[in-house]
Amino acid sequence: MLDPKVWLAAYGQVFFSVGIGWGIMIAYASYRPQHGDVANNSFITALIDGGISYFAGFAVFSTVGYLAVLSGAPVPEAVSSGFGLAFVAYPTAISAMPFAPGLFGAIFFLMLLTLGIDSAFAMVEAVIGALRDRWKISKLKAARIVCFAGLILGLPFCFSSGYYWLDIVDHWITVWGLAVVGLLQCIAAGWLFPIEQLRTYVNEVSDFRIGRWWILSIRWVTPAVLLVIIGQELLRELRQTYGGYPSWSVWIGGWLVTALLLGVSLLLQMRSPRPKRNSAPLRPKEE
Repeated sequence: MLDPKVWLAAYGQVFFSVGIGWGIMIAYASYRPQHGDVANNSFITALIDGGISYFAGFAVFSTVGYLAVLSGAPVPEAVSSGFGLAFVAYPTAISAMPFAPGLFGAIFFLMLLTLGIDSAFAMVEAVIGALRDRWKISKLKAARIVCFAGLILGLPFCFSSGYYWLDIVDHWITVWGLAVVGLLQCIAAGWLFPIEQLRTYVNEVSDFRIGRWWILSIRWVTPAVLLVIIGQELLRELRQTYGGYPSWSVWIGGWLVTALLLGVSLLLQMRSPRPKRNSAPLRPKEE
């Protein structure tokens, strides 16, 4: 519990699972009515997601424990984390079932397929929403652009070394990328935006009020925790690269992803019209 690597991975997993840092929640929230309850829906979303993840932990650790008993190895050595858990550990455990392993194997991979598709819906929707807001194009055209770009960028992962590059990119985006984006969002929302005004608006449209603890968390607590964890983990990876990969592959892969994301962001900023400044306070419209 004192290992910063565990907490950084936990932050990345929570951000990935809930959709924080991806723009997913922002895109979905933009489709809600202006009078929609903010605080209640936010807490329900986070608690349901956390509850499902907690419940899934029973399935994960029972499976890993079963494989540890079969192999006679300790639990940490019984299975690798990441992609190995879904595509190695679970198929191995399912194949050892005493009855109908083929049926349960098909059900398991059908579940993985549906989980992946609905996750892709959310991620694509965030980018589509940004493109439509910036360039005023139709949703169909934005979807075609995003899906085609995703197809091209995903082709390198289909080659023989694709698994390793996917592991590197996944580590860089879901751990480092989401943690850094979450830190920047806290700074932007807490220090560059009138956050007290936002809290007032949320309390006016919500069933229960959020106190000043919310501002304290966004301005100080979460940024401080993220800064400490990111700093310690950065020092760790400077001494020993992730996954035992060559250092050049980890840093090149990570910085290529970073440069690509920054390039797309700058392109959107330069090609889009500047929004008009609106100094009006955040208030729900009258019925």
